Parts: sequence; C-alpha cells; structure tokens
Amino acid sequence: MNTRVRVLVPVLMLAMICPLTVLVAQDAFEIAVYGAETAPRKAWELETHFNYIARGTTAFDGPVAPSERQFHLAVELTRGLTEHWEVTAYLLSAYRPGPGVEYGVTVSKRVALSIEYYGKTGLFGAAPGGEPVHQFYPGLDLHLGDDIELNLGLGFGTTAAANRLVLKSRFEVPLGR
Repeated sequence: MNTRVRVLVPVLMLAMICPLTVLVAQDAFEIAVYGAETAPRKAWELETHFNYIARGTTAFDGPVAPSERQFHLAVELTRGLTEHWEVTAYLLSAYRPGPGVEYGVTVSKRVALSIEYYGKTGLFGAAPGGEPVHQFYPGLDLHLGDDIELNLGLGFGTTAAANRLVLKSRFEVPLGR
C-alpha cells in the first residue's frame, strides 16, 4: 500500500468521525486565512489586525464582556527560523468605549506618576446585574531610553462588580529605527 494512502485514509476517517462543531473555529481578534508560505529564514514580519464589532453580543457570558462596539487589535511579530519553519508572538487587545480618564504628573525627565480611572455607571452600559463599576489605577511611567517606556500600575476596584486588584503593565518600544 502506498505511504500516502496509509496516512491519508486514517486522517480522513478521523475527520468524518469527529463532530463538526469541534472542527469549527472563530477568532474575534484575527480574521484571516493563512497562506502556505512561511517567513523566509532570518526575516522579520510585523502584521496587525484591527477590527470593530458594530453589532455583537450584548450580555456578559461569565467573565467575557459583550462584544458589541468592541475594538480588537492583534499584533503579530514573526521570525523565519528556516525556509520551512517560523515562530510568531501574538499580542491581543480589546477596548469597549466607556468613561475613562488618565492624569499624570512628571516627576523628572525619566519618571512620571499617573492615575487612571475607568468606570461604568449604567448610563452607557453596565456590568453584570446592572451594578456600577469604578476602578482606579495609580501608576508609574519610566522612560528607559529614546522612545522606550515602561508603565506599571496597580488597579483597585471600589464596587462589587469591579475587579478588586489588577496588576497592569505596558511596554512601548519603536521598531525599525
């Protein structure tokens, strides 16, 4: 029996036996069909996906927020290892419009203190159960070099529907300079 047939028959049998719901996939952050080609050896590729969900889910599903009016940003950084292998790192983010404020004070050339506030009162949407959400993030911005910044923050929720304690960070670095 041909080697190709010996491999292909079990794969096709497994595909017919598995329920189709297991095989169906949808990623809200990246809407793309991957090609068969890989990044060339030693080459870098930077790809971004930016999506807006105009009409989506409107209720929380456990800890998952409603998707309606969400912005999604996916950033992929790929490096070709060989002519047939590559490695990719993904950064996924989502943003739902809502009340938020950031205020900062510069302490020195390299250090700034900040306070961020995010909240929902029910006027522009609400948390599960319609409860208000209020979160405060005192933070520290460190300028580590030309255009390189590290932000660290500690978030405190002040209502029952808010996350009680959040550790946050943001690292910014320019590419291709």
